[in-house]
Amino acid sequence: MKILASDFDGTLYFPKEGGLRPGDIQAIQEFQARGHKFGLSTGRPLKGVLGMLGEQVRPDFYVLCSGALVLTGDLESIYAQAMDPREVQAILTLWQAKPRPGMAVVFTQDQVYVPDDFYNSDFVRKNPALGAVFLPLSRLGDRPVYGISLSCGSQELAAELLAAMEAAGTLGHTQGYQNCGSIDLVAAGCSKARGLEYLKAHYGVSQPIACIGDSYNDLPMLEATPLSFTFTTSPEPVRSKAAWVVDSEAQAIAILLEQEEKP
Repeated sequence: MKILASDFDGTLYFPKEGGLRPGDIQAIQEFQARGHKFGLSTGRPLKGVLGMLGEQVRPDFYVLCSGALVLTGDLESIYAQAMDPREVQAILTLWQAKPRPGMAVVFTQDQVYVPDDFYNSDFVRKNPALGAVFLPLSRLGDRPVYGISLSCGSQELAAELLAAMEAAGTLGHTQGYQNCGSIDLVAAGCSKARGLEYLKAHYGVSQPIACIGDSYNDLPMLEATPLSFTFTTSPEPVRSKAAWVVDSEAQAIAILLEQEEKP
């Protein structure tokens, strides 16, 4: 049995192309039909992927919030590690004190929270479906937070803000990952690579889990397995850490299936 963990944004899901690519969907379905396992490894929370997947792809597992939450395909918990609530508040306070080119999004296990000014904005009012996706940050209370995503507008600004947080000591018990023009924040020790280790224990396998991703926050899992894939369009530091550079998820799956057929 082979196991493939896929990043979501820019790897499986492409908004400018209307979502999932038909060729990728077909390849994933064939992969699972042969008895292999396919799942997600993403910085997003569960609520951030389920609606976009629809019935086209049914993951066998979910590594969410950059490894802070690991769930089975039936949404049973394999692993969960919440962030330090004091650091959650410190991060949000620092974010609100600076000029904000983007937005902060806070993830609990089953909800997504955004700043109240965005939740009450004309943009949300003109798109009422968003009201079913988000809740205002003022309603977060003491609920455990499994991840924070800070949209910074560019890779350069994201790198600068992450460096500023690290220099200020804001991330004592928090791990930050740059994700193109955003920063994904989770509890220290959580990573997509650690999530793959929990999957290996869950499935009782010793062989490496294959993975595919396109950005900097995928580096931990790309470096952790010899069966790693990224795209020709990925940043060079990401391409340099992957065993294969491909054009699509379908191509990565074809390579894995070719390995299955070798003696």
